[in-house]
Amino acid sequence: CVEKGFDKLYTKLKPEIIYNLNNTKIINNNLLITGHSLGSALATLLAYDLLNNKYPYNITLMTFGSPRVGNFEFVKDFMNHKITSYRITHYYDIVPHIPQEILNYKHVPNEVWYNKDNTDYKVCDDSRGEDDSCSNSCGPLHCDSIDNHMNYMGVNMGSEGDC
Repeated sequence: CVEKGFDKLYTKLKPEIIYNLNNTKIINNNLLITGHSLGSALATLLAYDLLNNKYPYNITLMTFGSPRVGNFEFVKDFMNHKITSYRITHYYDIVPHIPQEILNYKHVPNEVWYNKDNTDYKVCDDSRGEDDSCSNSCGPLHCDSIDNHMNYMGVNMGSEGDC
């Protein structure tokens, strides 16, 4: 089960995305899917959809500031597919903590957690759930930074940013 708003938006965008994907030359069937914030939730759903429908791609998913997309069953099924996945988080970014775990939402692995200054990172052990020594270390009440959400690896995100 995935978050209904993410699923509704992905379902609306899917025909155009698949059309463009089918009309793009992809070298060696290698496909990098990426996004920030809501875009990372949609990127996760796209990767999952392509894997479930057995598209012939070698998929790498790299997200930045991703919210939790689905429940435990979704994450478990996601992990059963052959995919390289990196979920980049930045220090006390608020977005990776919504929707809340208490509502049974979970993250797909593999978290890479950047420090406040984006100068160092830690590869987290989230094979059995979120690693409490990474982004989850500030949850649920102290992960409240919009600034951390809008700055990843020295790149300003959003309508006034670099991307």
